[in-house]
Amino acid sequence: MNTIEKILSNVIFGLQVLLLFLLLFEQHISLPYWLQPLGRMHPLLLHLPIGFLLMLGLFQLVKKEVDPGAFFALRRFGLYLTAFTAVLTAIMGLFLAREGAYTASALSLHKWTGVAVSLLVYVLLLIEQHTRQQPRYFKLTLLASILTLLAAGHFGASLTHGENFVLEPLLRQSRPPITEETPLFEAAIMPILEEKCTGCHNARKRKGQLDMSTVPALLKGGENGPIWVAGEVESSHLIQHIHLPLDDDDHMPPKGKPQLTAEEIQLLENWIASGADLRKPLKAFQAEEPLYHLAAQVIESPIKGKAAPAYDFAPASAETIKALNNPFRSLRPESFNSPALHAQLFVRQTYEPRQLRELTAVKEQLVYLNLSGLPIKDDELKTVGEFQNLRKLVLNGTDIKGEGLIELAGCRQLHSLALSNTAVDTSIAAALARLPALKEVFIWNTRISEPQAQAMQAALPQLKLHLGYQPDSSEKLKLSRPLLKNGKEILEPEERIVLAHQFEGARVYYTLDGSEPDSTSPLYEGPLELKYYAHLRARAYQQAWLPSDVADFTVFEKGLMPQEGKLLSIPEPPYQGKGFASLTDGHKGHAGNLSFPGWLGFRKQPFVALYDFGEQPPVVSHFTLSYCENINQYVMPPRYVEIWGGNSEHSMKKLARLLPAQPHTYGPNAIKGIDLSITPATYRYYKIIAAPLSRLPAWHRGKGDKAWVFVDEVFVYGE
Repeated sequence: MNTIEKILSNVIFGLQVLLLFLLLFEQHISLPYWLQPLGRMHPLLLHLPIGFLLMLGLFQLVKKEVDPGAFFALRRFGLYLTAFTAVLTAIMGLFLAREGAYTASALSLHKWTGVAVSLLVYVLLLIEQHTRQQPRYFKLTLLASILTLLAAGHFGASLTHGENFVLEPLLRQSRPPITEETPLFEAAIMPILEEKCTGCHNARKRKGQLDMSTVPALLKGGENGPIWVAGEVESSHLIQHIHLPLDDDDHMPPKGKPQLTAEEIQLLENWIASGADLRKPLKAFQAEEPLYHLAAQVIESPIKGKAAPAYDFAPASAETIKALNNPFRSLRPESFNSPALHAQLFVRQTYEPRQLRELTAVKEQLVYLNLSGLPIKDDELKTVGEFQNLRKLVLNGTDIKGEGLIELAGCRQLHSLALSNTAVDTSIAAALARLPALKEVFIWNTRISEPQAQAMQAALPQLKLHLGYQPDSSEKLKLSRPLLKNGKEILEPEERIVLAHQFEGARVYYTLDGSEPDSTSPLYEGPLELKYYAHLRARAYQQAWLPSDVADFTVFEKGLMPQEGKLLSIPEPPYQGKGFASLTDGHKGHAGNLSFPGWLGFRKQPFVALYDFGEQPPVVSHFTLSYCENINQYVMPPRYVEIWGGNSEHSMKKLARLLPAQPHTYGPNAIKGIDLSITPATYRYYKIIAAPLSRLPAWHRGKGDKAWVFVDEVFVYGE
């Protein structure tokens, strides 16, 4: 036993020396990435010295009830365990502190008290070994150790959960009662963030340099900028992190923490989609609005003043609702136990008319339908006309021109119609007059001028026509971004790029190499020729207006189709898409949504795909790899890309190799292309390889970790 004690004493002494060295020189130490997992074990291990030390204190109180020999043997054994686990916990804590997720002032108190606990327990061990005859020294040091432990625990809890973690439930009850004057953000959004997010993102512990405990801190954002983009759900970091797989390191809240409910996620998404207004009070919402009802479900205090509408139709079956929900279509009840349903369709590039027709399965229950931004044509409104109980219809940004609105005559309950940012004109007046329940129509940014709208208002006095903000003629406003009129990212061979702007007379300047366009860039004067791939950026200018923001478009030319193909490396779950078919189906991924079914993700091994062009192969001279760049999620450009070719899949030669440029800092999520030219060839087989970075760069928060490569399409071109 003496030999074991001597070894353990030396180990503990060595660890104490290491602890002091790390503490004194921590600013000069760069922690290797392989030690970071040890640091993250600090919260797991710290419970051992806490329990051992408190047990020593309790054991001291029953000294007279225990045989002296047994008492000192057990106490000595407990001291060794406590000293060893305490110094390990402190060292791991210093490792964890180097990740930089905590404020310096909050961390300092916890760090120094934690080290003090380790040193005091070591002093206890020395007293036990050398001066047992002085029990007063032992008792005083034990008391000091426990008091210091309590202080370290308090500072650690504040660091991890926030300063008022213990008293927070009591403080929450002291909030002012929620009334109709309370902003929806304050009543429904902020409580969700406080409950599910501020434990890791507060003034003391700012993971990702993000503090979510106050409104100013929220608006400031974190290391990747603002956490939401008003009106753009898919581009908002907050929503992206929520929808990551639970096992993903960047999923929020982290695995093991209380997760957001489906209702809370829907509320956050709807709030961002509606403009992320921080000040709009509850009284400004209509009772049937989806955002209002979602908020009412999570608000703890009852909201008075608005009654939910009553419906006399039967609910749809749960099986029907479940079958209609998919990544591109959301269907949910208006409120708890309500038979009414709200539907919204997403992603313009993947829309198909059948997605709308399939909603006729719940045509009786549908009261709200949002089709904004989709390529809906007038003839498709005939389907919408079957929804006889529809109350609100949103067609903003669709391709309708107005003649199809006559098909809505069957929507006898429709009272709100949004037509903003469409090509409708005054010819819609007759169709609007046939809707008996219609109360409001939104027509800003359409072909209806203000004088024409005033004339329509006089002819339809029962309606409220909303023209939106009407600027002062002397006030300069910013132009909207130019549009890609093609409406798709993959163009047919010989198809040209067509740009447009909703403001007649606006001049559009563009670049095709990804550089920033300005008024010295080429002026768009007609369709542009596309050769393989282009990163098109455009900006609009007009006299007396401020220039628009830059519009970004990634456009590819459709390539040659192989007879067959296969993946020679397996994508990692859950990013397996449709296998090889994902590379040739013409469906582009979304840079902000890695769960999009078109993506193939590779991290542990390179992406390798084999193309078979059959016994009479065409002449091939060019390849374009379409990939994702989402730096925050560790998705980087490939380390290298290679093209191999041959007439046997087992015997090929290297035809081209490229080392893509790597980013040097964080940037916006984007879909990009990598072009590789080869000497024109007629091989039957081609193999394309894209290898992920083996280590993320030093400036990245995951430095040293493996990067991902995400691929959605590979285009092959002839001469």
